[in-house]
Amino acid sequence: MNIPPINLRAQFKTVRSDILRSIKEILDEQKLILGKYCSALEDTIGDYVGVPHAIACASGTDALILSLMALGIKDGDEVITTPYTFFATASPITLMGAKPVFVDIEPGDMNIDPDLIEKAITPRTKAIIIVHLFGKVCQMEKIWDIGQKHGIPIVEDMAQSLGAMQKGRMCGAFGDVAALSFYPTKNLGGIGEGGMVLSKRQDLGERVRKLRVHGMENTPYHHEMIGINSRLDEIKACALLVKFPYLQGWNRKDWRTQNTTIKNFKTYQSSCQG
Repeated sequence: MNIPPINLRAQFKTVRSDILRSIKEILDEQKLILGKYCSALEDTIGDYVGVPHAIACASGTDALILSLMALGIKDGDEVITTPYTFFATASPITLMGAKPVFVDIEPGDMNIDPDLIEKAITPRTKAIIIVHLFGKVCQMEKIWDIGQKHGIPIVEDMAQSLGAMQKGRMCGAFGDVAALSFYPTKNLGGIGEGGMVLSKRQDLGERVRKLRVHGMENTPYHHEMIGINSRLDEIKACALLVKFPYLQGWNRKDWRTQNTTIKNFKTYQSSCQG
């Protein structure tokens, strides 16, 4: 029997009628980009994570790019990050003209080792991007203290960790800015590409909101800075809003499945060794 690791069709059956109803409304009204669904999604995710600024964008990769743009990362800078992650964690660093500096991972949870970060800091270090891999939260207290000590902002790549917590605090609320992905295979996956930038800092939130629309202010066609086109459309936003109430249940189910898989693997491994 061929059992797919991810079955998007099965999940979609749960929410199909509600999503189609919302899509019909959007198509009838023809308000297609950055409308009420997008705004509601931003408010919902921001409240859930516990940050005042949530800015929807076109992809998780764009969320990282926008985060680095807002931080002013430029040619000649260095950004510390982990080598054990998806390509998109490091590629935005290079796109900004900066140099990725890789710090090794811990063998236990495979996240960046905070005890090695400080050794990698140089006068050119302008940000640290950590990744909460597989939904496992990095040692944020140690990492935040290092950032504060050296005046270096912390970027959370939380593409795989929406809903994960550490000491009662949600991923996305630890660092200066966080990048979220709504790629279909994520735990809150959309019907296409999508992403979001989260921040507790007003300056970064306001800057990202402008950068995602070519640096435009509230006044149409008045551009304060050079940004990019990274807007989330209403159809994708409405699907994410429909799926959001299921997120915690899906997270618990995935965690139970993961634990069972690990337990079964260890049993199998022991039988092979014995």
